[in-house]
Amino acid sequence: METVRIDVQANGLSFHYLDRGSGPLILMLHGFPDTAFGFTATMKILAEEGYRVVAPFMRGYAPSGFAPDGDYRLRRLGEDALAIAATLGAERFVLVGHDWGALAAYAAAAIAPERLSHLVTAAIPHPGHSTRNTGLKQARRSAYALLFQLRWLPERLIRRRNFAWLENLIRRWSPSWDFRDEDLAFLKQAFTQPQRLQAALAYYRAFIPGTLKRDQRALTDAVIRVPTLQICGGQDGCVGSEMFDGQQAWFAAGLRIHRMSDAGHFMQYERPREFAAAILAQLRA
Repeated sequence: METVRIDVQANGLSFHYLDRGSGPLILMLHGFPDTAFGFTATMKILAEEGYRVVAPFMRGYAPSGFAPDGDYRLRRLGEDALAIAATLGAERFVLVGHDWGALAAYAAAAIAPERLSHLVTAAIPHPGHSTRNTGLKQARRSAYALLFQLRWLPERLIRRRNFAWLENLIRRWSPSWDFRDEDLAFLKQAFTQPQRLQAALAYYRAFIPGTLKRDQRALTDAVIRVPTLQICGGQDGCVGSEMFDGQQAWFAAGLRIHRMSDAGHFMQYERPREFAAAILAQLRA
């Protein structure tokens, strides 16, 4: 079983994480609305193939620490990944990110490409490519991110009726995923704490205004110089699969795309074996 480690200090925060297996490090970063537990099935498969697989709870997500200065900018998320790996003793490692974890992974690759042997991102194309190719259809899918810019309404809306709005969001994003109560239990319990939900939404509240700032643009527009695999779902209601077309110029060390035609946004829950197999194929290529 995964072991929850406590009080791992990295980048000025205390991180908790799931840890399984031994061998070269694969660091897995979760997104919204999710936790490190979303990688449980994938971690088991990768660990059986000879890897140490670590999935931290991202900054602000229970039970990891809050950003003491309230800083949830993209650069900090990328620095977190690099610092956690260093704390675990990995000079070079494989970085896997889903959703916000993917954006953090792109940032880490832009900051210190020499630290990564491979990059795997799921459900999110290159951010520089996305900002230049978002049409009306994708803008409608992403409208929730604008809602999250408001300061109290989203928190109230998300917590109403035992998180019914959040469940509906997940169904739109992964229409074929028949999730169980237990899949969301830990997340719901954490989000009943106002500070936890505010921290999760702070990612969005920092990112969108950050698009006007030079520091963030340098990260989102960076050419990735690490061999990269992207995994996308053909039924993803959050980011359309068409958004993954035409990205090769953003990846100087090569880009492969694995398309799961029958999966949605949360493919690591829906198709964990295929998800793990795609990662292993990239590492063995």
